[in-house]
Amino acid sequence: MINRPLNAISNSGNIYRLSYDPKKESEHILNLLKERLDTIYKREEVLLAVLPQGSYKYTFRTVTEPYLNQFQNQNHLNQFLERTVIPILQQLIAQIEKIGGVKAQTEYIETLNEALPILEQYV
Repeated sequence: MINRPLNAISNSGNIYRLSYDPKKESEHILNLLKERLDTIYKREEVLLAVLPQGSYKYTFRTVTEPYLNQFQNQNHLNQFLERTVIPILQQLIAQIEKIGGVKAQTEYIETLNEALPILEQYV
């Protein structure tokens, strides 16, 4: 048998790699994922600036960052997201909509939508 990379074909006919190049070191991959998460965390800070200071206790960063190295598998991550992260984010999203409007809310949701696949890859 030959190990081939896992690819997918989009509706437009483009081919996308679904897995990383096995030649890359795993530590290098983890560093890339951390960099991408850091970028998202920084964008979150900017987006949450519309809220009054002290009006929220938790953010996506404060809830996920301390636990990045503790996820044992995909199910563990999914349970963590469903039970802990999503309820907190729903409150934040509602606050952002009230104070910052629909545009700010949409930007925050788009940022979170970028972050979740990165977390899945991290596990």
